[in-house]
Amino acid sequence: MRFLTGLLSVLTKTAPYWGLFLGTFALGYVLTPLCRELARKCGMVDAPSARRINTVPTPRAGGLAIFLSVTAALAVYMSVTGAQLSPLFPNEVFGRVMGLSAALVVVGLADDKFGLPPLVKLLGQVAVALGAFFWCGAGFHTVPFFANMPLWLDGILTTFWIVGAVNAFNLIDGLDGLAAGVTAICSFFLLIGSLLFVMAEPAAAFILAALIGACLGFIPFNYNPAKIFM
Repeated sequence: MRFLTGLLSVLTKTAPYWGLFLGTFALGYVLTPLCRELARKCGMVDAPSARRINTVPTPRAGGLAIFLSVTAALAVYMSVTGAQLSPLFPNEVFGRVMGLSAALVVVGLADDKFGLPPLVKLLGQVAVALGAFFWCGAGFHTVPFFANMPLWLDGILTTFWIVGAVNAFNLIDGLDGLAAGVTAICSFFLLIGSLLFVMAEPAAAFILAALIGACLGFIPFNYNPAKIFM
């Protein structure tokens, strides 16, 4: 009886996260085929070649479905509840983060369509990382251990960290389901850490729960043989 009471308490406290997870899973599952058709009509297709594992032309831009799912679910949650993700992450900052994320999505879509030079993609990523630092307040200074770090050093390290993370996941997006699967797994353990150790700052947990659902909704279409690439 005590176990059931404890389980009910845990489910009640984590209900918003479950709601976001289920919502983005459904959105990801619905939006991915739509993005696939949009990519096909726009000519964003990965043609078979000696460097590719796909044997038939495969649409790209699957990441758009993940981005739209996460953004829509979080926006609906905040609109319905009238709540901020956390006191330290007001809706204004969330809007800025999603705006920068959208800019990065545009860079990715342009690359899917036109095949951007590496330097152009890198400059776009650096611009987004700098925006996160100067416009959204992201940085190592938010961690107590690095609170006294010089501004210039914090900016360099934050930019390197964000750009490095972006390209790390970009580089593993070569096997069907790998990037989305690794993202979901990493996000799950970060979610657990956020819920257990960072309860005073739940914004990360909300975003991670939404991201896990969106990735799992996308994976059925990206699993081998992939019908769409991220």
